[in-house]
Amino acid sequence: FDDSELFVATVQDSVLHYLADRLGLPRESVVFAEIRDGLTERRIADDTLDHIEELLEKLSFLRFAPGEKESSSKELLDAARELIKEVDRAFK
Repeated sequence: FDDSELFVATVQDSVLHYLADRLGLPRESVVFAEIRDGLTERRIADDTLDHIEELLEKLSFLRFAPGEKESSSKELLDAARELIKEVDRAFK
């Protein structure tokens, strides 16, 4: 792991763990399909679900595709923060 791979892995795990916690799902083996189902049941907007899925796919790609680090750390962190805010607003 270099620093960027560790950063991407940390952001990805943080987003997944946050969503799992919000939905009462186990953190260890949560997959996006379970998260999507849980958020859909809570009537989270489709565009928010799509944004979450896009971010998680991008993080996975960056994490496992060597040399493909086109996104800055700040952009990834900002995107994760914004999605968390969207989900928080929907849970209120």
